Amino acid sequence: MAWTLADFDGDGDDEILAEFDNNQTGISEWWMIGESSSTSAATPLNSTRISLGRSSPNPMFNGSTIHFELPSATSVRLTVFDVRGHRVKTLANGSMVAGPHTLYWDGTNDRGNRVSQGTYFYELKANGERLTRKMLVIR
Repeated sequence: MAWTLADFDGDGDDEILAEFDNNQTGISEWWMIGESSSTSAATPLNSTRISLGRSSPNPMFNGSTIHFELPSATSVRLTVFDVRGHRVKTLANGSMVAGPHTLYWDGTNDRGNRVSQGTYFYELKANGERLTRKMLVIR
């Protein structure tokens, strides 16, 4: 967790901006913690950028879950590639709403065949951004 103390909303009172890393998804959450009507208030802040988390489990045997977050509704393409850069499987290709998302890759290619053991990359393209992470398949 990382945090910063400052007057973020300009009301003369300091608030805490806290970043919590989710070790399971690899995605950070931001929270504003301050005083509101004499009671403590904590407000989650919406992400302003696209986040791509770690796959879980990694290394994987039969399948793995991939977490990502979108700051706004947008067209998304999530693809798995082998180490030579060949497309193995497209997991998502279309519009998605803002917020956290989870997709599952069952370790098969687009034809439904199980992939071999090795290193693979998953790539998220959205809003003109491209994020990539690595995963290992063991058999």
